[in-house]
Amino acid sequence: MSMKKIILILSFLLISSGFADVWKTENEWSSEYEQSYQNWIANDNFHRRIFSDPQSPYYGVPTDCADIIYAARIIFSYENKLPFKVKNPVRKGLFSARYISNSGNYFNSLKNEIDRVKAFISKLAVHSGTTILAQNDTYPIAISEIRSGDIYVTKNNGIRHAYLIKKISNSGIFDLYYSTVPRVVREIKFHRGVPLFSFSSSPWGFRRFKQPSEVNLDLNELDSYSTEQYQLLKEVGEESILNYISNRLRTEDESIEGRLDRVINNICRSIDDRIDAIKKAQVYVNSQINNRCVNKSEYDNYSTPGLDKRIIKQIITLKNFYSKIKQVNYQLKIDSSKYNALEDLLQGSESNSLLCENQIAPLSVQNFLYRYEQNQISSHPNDSLEARWGLDSNRTNCKKYY
Repeated sequence: MSMKKIILILSFLLISSGFADVWKTENEWSSEYEQSYQNWIANDNFHRRIFSDPQSPYYGVPTDCADIIYAARIIFSYENKLPFKVKNPVRKGLFSARYISNSGNYFNSLKNEIDRVKAFISKLAVHSGTTILAQNDTYPIAISEIRSGDIYVTKNNGIRHAYLIKKISNSGIFDLYYSTVPRVVREIKFHRGVPLFSFSSSPWGFRRFKQPSEVNLDLNELDSYSTEQYQLLKEVGEESILNYISNRLRTEDESIEGRLDRVINNICRSIDDRIDAIKKAQVYVNSQINNRCVNKSEYDNYSTPGLDKRIIKQIITLKNFYSKIKQVNYQLKIDSSKYNALEDLLQGSESNSLLCENQIAPLSVQNFLYRYEQNQISSHPNDSLEARWGLDSNRTNCKKYY
Protein backbone atom coordinates (compact mmCIF):
# COMPACT_ATOMS: atom_id res chain seq x y z
CA MET A 1 0.00 0.00 0.00
CA SER A 2 1.38 3.38 -0.97
CA MET A 3 2.16 6.05 1.62
CA LYS A 4 -0.46 8.30 -0.01
CA LYS A 5 -3.21 5.73 0.56
CA ILE A 6 -2.09 5.16 4.15
CA ILE A 7 -2.26 8.90 4.83
CA LEU A 8 -5.76 9.10 3.27
CA ILE A 9 -7.01 6.18 5.39
CA LEU A 10 -5.54 7.66 8.58
CA SER A 11 -7.06 11.04 7.75
CA PHE A 12 -10.48 9.45 7.22
CA LEU A 13 -10.24 7.57 10.53
CA LEU A 14 -9.23 10.72 12.38
CA ILE A 15 -12.12 12.69 10.86
CA SER A 16 -14.60 9.88 11.55
CA SER A 17 -13.50 9.59 15.17
CA GLY A 18 -14.52 13.20 15.68
CA PHE A 19 -18.17 12.40 14.92
CA ALA A 20 -20.39 10.70 17.47
CA ASP A 21 -23.94 9.39 17.32
CA VAL A 22 -26.15 10.60 20.13
CA TRP A 23 -26.09 6.91 21.06
CA LYS A 24 -25.39 3.70 19.14
CA THR A 25 -28.32 1.55 18.05
CA GLU A 26 -27.95 -2.07 19.11
CA ASN A 27 -31.58 -3.28 19.17
CA GLU A 28 -34.77 -2.79 17.14
CA TRP A 29 -38.28 -1.89 18.23
CA SER A 30 -40.71 -4.80 18.60
CA SER A 31 -44.00 -5.56 20.35
CA GLU A 32 -41.96 -6.75 23.33
CA TYR A 33 -40.08 -3.44 23.54
CA GLU A 34 -43.36 -1.52 23.24
CA GLN A 35 -44.67 -3.51 26.20
CA SER A 36 -41.47 -2.73 28.09
CA TYR A 37 -41.94 0.95 27.28
CA GLN A 38 -45.48 0.86 28.68
CA ASN A 39 -44.23 -0.81 31.88
CA TRP A 40 -41.31 1.62 32.13
CA ILE A 41 -43.65 4.62 31.95
CA ALA A 42 -46.09 3.10 34.45
CA ASN A 43 -43.49 2.37 37.14
CA ASP A 44 -41.06 4.68 38.92
CA ASN A 45 -38.35 4.75 36.24
CA PHE A 46 -39.96 7.77 34.59
CA HIS A 47 -40.84 9.85 37.65
CA ARG A 48 -41.89 13.45 38.25
CA ARG A 49 -38.44 14.60 39.42
CA ILE A 50 -36.44 13.00 36.62
CA PHE A 51 -35.41 16.46 35.31
CA SER A 52 -35.44 18.40 38.60
CA ASP A 53 -33.63 16.03 40.99
CA PRO A 54 -29.86 16.76 41.09
CA GLN A 55 -29.28 13.02 41.64
CA SER A 56 -31.01 12.10 38.36
CA PRO A 57 -28.76 11.53 35.33
CA TYR A 58 -31.22 13.66 33.34
CA TYR A 59 -31.19 16.57 35.77
CA GLY A 60 -31.27 20.01 34.18
CA VAL A 61 -33.38 19.32 31.08
CA PRO A 62 -35.90 22.17 30.62
CA THR A 63 -39.41 21.24 29.49
CA ASP A 64 -42.68 22.69 28.35
CA CYS A 65 -45.85 21.16 26.88
CA ALA A 66 -44.79 18.40 24.46
CA ASP A 67 -41.21 18.10 25.67
CA ILE A 68 -41.74 15.45 28.33
CA ILE A 69 -43.44 13.16 25.79
CA TYR A 70 -40.50 13.31 23.40
CA ALA A 71 -38.10 13.08 26.35
CA ALA A 72 -39.71 9.90 27.70
CA ARG A 73 -39.44 8.18 24.32
CA ILE A 74 -35.85 9.36 23.85
CA ILE A 75 -34.70 8.26 27.32
CA PHE A 76 -36.23 4.79 27.00
CA SER A 77 -34.75 4.41 23.51
CA TYR A 78 -31.33 5.47 24.78
CA GLU A 79 -31.36 3.20 27.84
CA ASN A 80 -32.34 0.21 25.68
CA LYS A 81 -30.10 1.15 22.74
CA LEU A 82 -33.13 1.41 20.44
CA PRO A 83 -33.38 3.78 17.48
CA PHE A 84 -35.21 7.09 17.79
CA LYS A 85 -36.31 8.79 14.59
CA VAL A 86 -38.87 11.46 13.65
CA LYS A 87 -39.42 13.55 10.55
CA ASN A 88 -37.71 16.92 10.63
CA PRO A 89 -40.42 19.61 10.44
CA VAL A 90 -38.01 22.54 10.12
CA ARG A 91 -34.85 21.33 8.33
CA LYS A 92 -32.59 24.21 9.23
CA GLY A 93 -29.75 24.97 11.61
CA LEU A 94 -28.50 22.05 13.68
CA PHE A 95 -31.16 19.71 12.34
CA SER A 96 -31.04 20.25 8.57
CA ALA A 97 -31.49 16.65 7.41
CA ARG A 98 -34.80 15.01 6.50
CA TYR A 99 -34.96 13.14 9.80
CA ILE A 100 -33.96 13.79 13.39
CA SER A 101 -32.49 10.62 14.88
CA ASN A 102 -30.07 9.21 17.43
CA SER A 103 -27.61 8.44 14.63
CA GLY A 104 -27.07 12.13 13.86
CA ASN A 105 -23.72 13.60 14.89
CA TYR A 106 -25.17 16.84 16.24
CA PHE A 107 -23.09 17.13 19.40
CA ASN A 108 -19.54 16.13 18.51
CA SER A 109 -18.10 18.43 21.16
CA LEU A 110 -19.87 16.47 23.92
CA LYS A 111 -17.86 13.39 24.83
CA ASN A 112 -20.23 12.13 27.53
CA GLU A 113 -23.14 10.13 26.07
CA ILE A 114 -25.62 11.29 28.73
CA ASP A 115 -24.73 14.90 27.93
CA ARG A 116 -25.47 14.22 24.25
CA VAL A 117 -28.84 12.66 25.15
CA LYS A 118 -29.80 15.67 27.29
CA ALA A 119 -28.70 18.06 24.55
CA PHE A 120 -30.69 16.01 22.03
CA ILE A 121 -33.86 16.33 24.15
CA SER A 122 -33.37 20.08 24.56
CA LYS A 123 -32.64 20.75 20.89
CA LEU A 124 -35.50 18.57 19.64
CA ALA A 125 -37.85 20.56 21.87
CA VAL A 126 -37.04 23.72 19.93
CA HIS A 127 -37.83 22.02 16.61
CA SER A 128 -41.03 20.27 17.69
CA GLY A 129 -44.22 21.02 19.60
CA THR A 130 -47.69 19.73 20.34
CA THR A 131 -49.01 20.23 16.80
CA ILE A 132 -46.02 18.46 15.22
CA LEU A 133 -46.33 15.69 17.81
CA ALA A 134 -49.95 15.17 16.79
CA GLN A 135 -49.60 15.58 13.03
CA ASN A 136 -46.25 13.91 12.31
CA ASP A 137 -44.94 11.67 15.06
CA THR A 138 -47.98 9.83 16.42
CA TYR A 139 -51.16 8.15 15.17
CA PRO A 140 -54.69 7.60 16.60
CA ILE A 141 -55.52 4.30 18.27
CA ALA A 142 -58.62 2.33 19.27
CA ILE A 143 -60.06 3.00 22.72
CA SER A 144 -59.35 -0.55 23.90
CA GLU A 145 -55.70 -0.03 22.89
CA ILE A 146 -55.05 3.00 25.13
CA ARG A 147 -52.12 2.17 27.43
CA SER A 148 -49.42 3.69 29.63
CA GLY A 149 -47.00 5.57 27.39
CA ASP A 150 -49.69 6.68 24.95
CA ILE A 151 -50.53 10.37 24.75
CA TYR A 152 -53.47 12.74 24.71
CA VAL A 153 -53.20 15.99 22.75
CA THR A 154 -55.73 18.72 22.10
CA LYS A 155 -56.22 22.40 21.35
CA ASN A 156 -58.61 24.51 23.42
CA ASN A 157 -59.20 28.22 22.74
CA GLY A 158 -55.95 28.32 20.79
CA ILE A 159 -53.93 26.77 23.63
CA ARG A 160 -52.39 23.36 22.94
CA HIS A 161 -52.22 20.69 25.63
CA ALA A 162 -50.18 17.46 25.65
CA TYR A 163 -50.41 14.73 28.29
CA LEU A 164 -48.39 11.55 28.72
CA ILE A 165 -50.51 8.70 30.09
CA LYS A 166 -48.72 7.37 33.16
CA LYS A 167 -51.34 4.84 34.21
CA ILE A 168 -55.01 3.96 33.76
CA SER A 169 -56.80 2.65 36.84
CA ASN A 170 -59.41 -0.12 36.85
CA SER A 171 -62.02 2.62 37.28
CA GLY A 172 -60.96 4.19 33.96
CA ILE A 173 -59.18 7.11 35.60
CA PHE A 174 -56.01 8.45 33.97
CA ASP A 175 -52.80 9.44 35.73
CA LEU A 176 -51.41 12.11 33.41
CA TYR A 177 -48.00 13.78 33.24
CA TYR A 178 -47.59 17.16 31.59
CA SER A 179 -45.50 20.31 31.57
CA THR A 180 -46.22 23.94 30.72
CA VAL A 181 -44.66 27.22 29.62
CA PRO A 182 -42.17 28.72 30.04
CA ARG A 183 -39.57 26.07 29.15
CA VAL A 184 -37.63 25.70 32.41
CA VAL A 185 -36.23 22.92 34.58
CA ARG A 186 -39.17 21.78 36.72
CA GLU A 187 -40.86 18.84 38.36
CA ILE A 188 -43.26 17.18 35.93
CA LYS A 189 -46.85 18.18 36.65
CA PHE A 190 -49.56 15.64 37.43
CA HIS A 191 -53.32 15.31 36.94
CA ARG A 192 -55.58 12.40 37.93
CA GLY A 193 -58.83 12.01 36.01
CA VAL A 194 -59.92 12.49 32.43
CA PRO A 195 -58.05 15.25 30.56
CA LEU A 196 -59.45 18.67 31.39
CA PHE A 197 -60.01 19.73 27.79
CA SER A 198 -61.82 17.70 25.15
CA PHE A 199 -60.93 17.33 21.48
CA SER A 200 -63.02 18.25 18.45
CA SER A 201 -61.32 16.57 15.49
CA SER A 202 -58.24 14.82 14.15
CA PRO A 203 -55.25 15.02 14.73
CA TRP A 204 -56.20 15.59 18.38
CA GLY A 205 -57.15 12.89 20.86
CA PHE A 206 -55.47 9.70 22.06
CA ARG A 207 -52.40 8.73 20.06
CA ARG A 208 -49.30 6.50 20.03
CA PHE A 209 -45.70 7.13 18.98
CA LYS A 210 -44.62 5.81 15.60
CA GLN A 211 -41.68 3.44 15.65
CA PRO A 212 -38.74 4.52 13.43
CA SER A 213 -39.69 1.91 10.82
CA GLU A 214 -43.20 3.40 10.66
CA VAL A 215 -42.25 7.04 10.09
CA ASN A 216 -42.83 6.91 6.32
CA LEU A 217 -45.77 4.50 6.27
CA ASP A 218 -49.33 5.52 5.49
CA LEU A 219 -51.49 5.49 8.61
CA ASN A 220 -53.58 2.63 7.23
CA GLU A 221 -50.45 0.47 7.21
CA LEU A 222 -49.97 0.78 10.98
CA ASP A 223 -51.24 -2.23 12.94
CA SER A 224 -52.86 -0.29 15.79
CA TYR A 225 -54.19 2.61 13.70
CA SER A 226 -57.87 3.36 14.31
CA THR A 227 -60.27 6.25 13.78
CA GLU A 228 -62.76 4.83 16.29
CA GLN A 229 -62.49 7.81 18.65
CA TYR A 230 -63.43 10.23 15.86
CA GLN A 231 -66.47 8.17 14.90
CA LEU A 232 -67.55 8.15 18.55
CA LEU A 233 -66.93 11.89 18.72
CA LYS A 234 -69.59 12.37 16.04
CA GLU A 235 -72.01 10.15 17.95
CA VAL A 236 -71.65 11.39 21.55
CA GLY A 237 -70.26 14.92 21.05
CA GLU A 238 -67.26 16.87 22.30
CA GLU A 239 -68.67 17.41 25.80
CA SER A 240 -69.21 13.69 26.47
CA ILE A 241 -66.43 11.92 24.57
CA LEU A 242 -63.80 11.86 27.34
CA ASN A 243 -66.17 10.49 29.98
CA TYR A 244 -67.44 7.98 27.43
CA ILE A 245 -63.89 6.76 26.76
CA SER A 246 -63.17 6.59 30.50
CA ASN A 247 -66.30 4.50 31.02
CA ARG A 248 -65.25 2.16 28.19
CA LEU A 249 -61.92 1.58 29.94
CA ARG A 250 -63.51 1.01 33.36
CA THR A 251 -63.54 -2.49 34.84
CA GLU A 252 -64.70 -1.46 38.33
CA ASP A 253 -66.53 1.52 39.82
CA GLU A 254 -64.81 4.37 41.65
CA SER A 255 -66.21 5.10 45.12
CA ILE A 256 -67.93 8.44 45.69
CA GLU A 257 -65.38 9.35 48.38
CA GLY A 258 -62.57 8.32 46.03
CA ARG A 259 -63.87 10.53 43.26
CA LEU A 260 -64.42 13.43 45.65
CA ASP A 261 -60.85 13.20 46.95
CA ARG A 262 -59.49 12.95 43.41
CA VAL A 263 -61.30 16.09 42.25
CA ILE A 264 -60.26 18.03 45.37
CA ASN A 265 -56.62 16.93 45.05
CA ASN A 266 -56.56 18.04 41.40
CA ILE A 267 -57.80 21.49 42.44
CA CYS A 268 -55.15 21.74 45.15
CA ARG A 269 -52.39 20.73 42.71
CA SER A 270 -53.62 23.29 40.18
CA ILE A 271 -53.60 26.04 42.81
CA ASP A 272 -50.04 25.02 43.72
CA ASP A 273 -49.20 25.31 40.01
CA ARG A 274 -50.61 28.85 40.07
CA ILE A 275 -48.50 29.77 43.10
CA ASP A 276 -45.40 28.50 41.28
CA ALA A 277 -46.33 30.30 38.03
CA ILE A 278 -46.86 33.62 39.84
CA LYS A 279 -43.54 33.28 41.67
CA LYS A 280 -41.72 32.70 38.37
CA ALA A 281 -43.49 35.70 36.82
CA GLN A 282 -42.60 37.94 39.77
CA VAL A 283 -38.92 36.97 39.57
CA TYR A 284 -38.84 37.47 35.81
CA VAL A 285 -40.61 40.84 35.78
CA ASN A 286 -38.86 42.29 38.83
CA SER A 287 -35.35 40.92 38.39
CA GLN A 288 -34.82 40.16 34.71
CA ILE A 289 -36.73 42.85 32.80
CA ASN A 290 -36.68 45.60 35.45
CA ASN A 291 -40.48 45.85 35.71
CA ARG A 292 -41.08 46.84 32.10
CA CYS A 293 -44.26 45.66 30.38
CA VAL A 294 -44.03 42.11 29.05
CA ASN A 295 -44.23 41.56 25.30
CA LYS A 296 -46.49 39.01 23.58
CA SER A 297 -44.02 36.14 23.92
CA GLU A 298 -43.37 36.93 27.58
CA TYR A 299 -47.10 37.22 28.20
CA ASP A 300 -47.56 33.75 26.69
CA ASN A 301 -44.93 32.36 29.05
CA TYR A 302 -45.82 34.10 32.31
CA SER A 303 -49.56 34.89 32.29
CA THR A 304 -52.09 32.41 33.69
CA PRO A 305 -55.45 32.74 31.87
CA GLY A 306 -55.43 29.08 30.80
CA LEU A 307 -54.43 27.88 34.25
CA ASP A 308 -57.04 30.10 35.91
CA LYS A 309 -59.77 28.71 33.65
CA ARG A 310 -58.57 25.20 34.46
CA ILE A 311 -58.87 25.85 38.19
CA ILE A 312 -62.36 27.32 37.79
CA LYS A 313 -63.45 24.38 35.65
CA GLN A 314 -62.21 21.98 38.32
CA ILE A 315 -63.95 23.91 41.12
CA ILE A 316 -67.25 23.97 39.21
CA THR A 317 -66.90 20.23 38.56
CA LEU A 318 -66.48 19.71 42.31
CA LYS A 319 -69.42 21.98 43.11
CA ASN A 320 -71.72 20.15 40.68
CA PHE A 321 -70.59 16.73 41.90
CA TYR A 322 -71.17 17.64 45.54
CA SER A 323 -74.59 19.04 44.64
CA LYS A 324 -75.55 15.69 43.10
CA ILE A 325 -74.34 13.88 46.22
CA LYS A 326 -76.59 16.11 48.33
CA GLN A 327 -79.57 15.48 46.07
CA VAL A 328 -79.46 11.72 46.63
CA ASN A 329 -78.85 12.11 50.38
CA TYR A 330 -75.67 10.06 50.28
CA GLN A 331 -73.90 10.01 53.66
CA LEU A 332 -70.33 11.03 52.95
CA LYS A 333 -67.54 9.67 55.11
CA ILE A 334 -65.40 12.83 55.32
CA ASP A 335 -64.05 14.99 58.13
CA SER A 336 -65.96 18.03 59.40
CA SER A 337 -63.57 20.68 58.01
CA LYS A 338 -63.88 19.32 54.48
CA TYR A 339 -67.65 19.03 54.89
CA ASN A 340 -67.88 22.68 55.99
CA ALA A 341 -65.76 23.82 53.03
CA LEU A 342 -67.96 21.90 50.59
CA GLU A 343 -71.11 23.34 52.12
CA ASP A 344 -69.69 26.86 51.82
CA LEU A 345 -68.71 26.18 48.21
CA LEU A 346 -72.26 25.10 47.45
CA GLN A 347 -73.64 28.32 48.97
CA GLY A 348 -71.44 30.41 46.65
CA SER A 349 -70.28 32.88 49.27
CA GLU A 350 -66.83 33.78 50.53
CA SER A 351 -65.45 31.43 53.17
CA ASN A 352 -62.12 30.65 54.80
CA SER A 353 -62.88 26.96 55.34
CA LEU A 354 -60.03 24.96 53.81
CA LEU A 355 -60.36 22.15 51.28
CA CYS A 356 -56.62 21.88 50.62
CA GLU A 357 -54.48 20.51 53.42
CA ASN A 358 -51.33 22.50 54.22
CA GLN A 359 -52.62 25.32 52.02
CA ILE A 360 -50.15 28.10 51.23
CA ALA A 361 -52.34 30.02 48.77
CA PRO A 362 -53.71 33.32 50.15
CA LEU A 363 -57.26 32.34 49.14
CA SER A 364 -59.44 29.35 49.94
CA VAL A 365 -60.93 27.41 47.02
CA GLN A 366 -64.32 29.03 47.68
CA ASN A 367 -62.84 32.53 47.75
CA PHE A 368 -60.89 31.95 44.56
CA LEU A 369 -64.11 31.02 42.75
CA TYR A 370 -65.97 33.98 44.27
CA ARG A 371 -63.27 36.50 43.33
CA TYR A 372 -62.88 35.04 39.84
CA GLU A 373 -66.61 35.42 39.23
CA GLN A 374 -66.33 39.03 40.44
CA ASN A 375 -63.49 39.63 37.91
CA GLN A 376 -61.08 40.33 40.76
CA ILE A 377 -58.46 37.68 39.87
CA SER A 378 -55.64 38.83 37.57
CA SER A 379 -53.70 36.62 35.16
CA HIS A 380 -51.36 39.43 34.03
CA PRO A 381 -47.64 38.99 34.91
CA ASN A 382 -47.16 42.75 35.39
CA ASP A 383 -49.74 42.91 38.17
CA SER A 384 -48.70 42.80 41.82
CA LEU A 385 -48.80 39.60 43.86
CA GLU A 386 -51.86 40.91 45.71
CA ALA A 387 -53.65 41.79 42.47
CA ARG A 388 -52.97 38.33 41.03
CA TRP A 389 -55.03 36.87 43.88
CA GLY A 390 -57.75 39.53 43.84
CA LEU A 391 -56.55 41.16 47.06
CA ASP A 392 -55.74 44.50 45.40
CA SER A 393 -57.99 46.25 42.88
CA ASN A 394 -55.15 48.22 41.28
CA ARG A 395 -54.21 46.90 37.83
CA THR A 396 -51.27 47.36 35.51
CA ASN A 397 -51.57 49.63 32.48
CA CYS A 398 -49.52 47.14 30.44
CA LYS A 399 -51.18 45.55 27.43
CA LYS A 400 -53.31 42.45 27.95
CA TYR A 401 -52.87 40.24 24.89
CA TYR A 402 -55.84 37.92 25.48
